[in-house]
Amino acid sequence: PQEGTVEFTIIPQVGPVIPEDDPAYNDFTWGAPGTNGFLLRRFYDGTNWQVQAEYYTGSDKVDLNYTHSWVVGEGITVAFRWSSSGCAWLVNGEPRASDARTFEPPTTTEAYIGYRPFFRQGNALYDDLRISNIARSDDEIAEAYASGEPLSADQYTTYLMDFDNNLK
Repeated sequence: PQEGTVEFTIIPQVGPVIPEDDPAYNDFTWGAPGTNGFLLRRFYDGTNWQVQAEYYTGSDKVDLNYTHSWVVGEGITVAFRWSSSGCAWLVNGEPRASDARTFEPPTTTEAYIGYRPFFRQGNALYDDLRISNIARSDDEIAEAYASGEPLSADQYTTYLMDFDNNLK
């Protein structure tokens, strides 16, 4: 929990329309955002569409936003990494936002893809989810994105799901 990386691809199934009552499509949730948790989502701020990483560390809220309009069916590859030197948010292999504050992982082990309890669902397809117990470097994340190949498991991978119709 002192460091790690969450990476996956979001394939939106609805255009960037303003959702009623909830301005976000929640793509990945870990813990209880708002108190002790973390989420990745596509969010409308009233002016722009953004892909956003949001986490709570103690009494502090950290938003890492990147303005990005998406196209239905076009994949958006995202990565969030954290370590003792802070955290970073990468979109399509490029660093987009970072913060020096330390991410304190949630105390719960529950995580959801495409879902956040009591909030709007992601309304997307997902591919290549990899969770690692190290903070992967910008270069490593960019190289994986540029390869066009599915993410692979290594000694630092704690979970890999390639969504290829099998559970191996």
